[in-house]
Amino acid sequence: MNTRTDTAMDWLKPLLMALLMIGLLASFWLGARLIQQSLSGAAHAQTVDCDLQQGPCKFELDGVLMQLEATPRPLRSLLPFELFLQVQGQGDMEIVRIDAELQGVDMYMGQNRFSLTAEPGESNLWRGRSELAICTTGEMRWYLLLMLETATGQKQARFEFNAR
Repeated sequence: MNTRTDTAMDWLKPLLMALLMIGLLASFWLGARLIQQSLSGAAHAQTVDCDLQQGPCKFELDGVLMQLEATPRPLRSLLPFELFLQVQGQGDMEIVRIDAELQGVDMYMGQNRFSLTAEPGESNLWRGRSELAICTTGEMRWYLLLMLETATGQKQARFEFNAR
């Protein structure tokens, strides 16, 4: 080979490697965002304007009045808490299953899904346990996505709150 071809190859290889690395990093970032969105389905949820850190949240979902409470407060990273959902008069809503998902609003924190189970003898009171993942940034914005599987399809409610 001549020196002109050698010189072109000397700078072309690092350039191609840099472009490959940028492409891989962009793919990982985009993949994580798409996974986060597909896992939660939070885009279809009814947003409830209530802070779970302040106390019970009353809301209405498909004409059924409900109350969601997380205890003990304040909710903190790595401290277990219980989530209670009181359904006040189910009306036509036959609840088959309830799941909840915790996720960072601005940061993917891994998958944290858990189920709520009906209290024995009380079909309108559901309970579940979980904990917030630890975040190195200190206080962070979280959302809790409540997913009710009913005879007529899935209903979702989203609650946002800050926690350390």
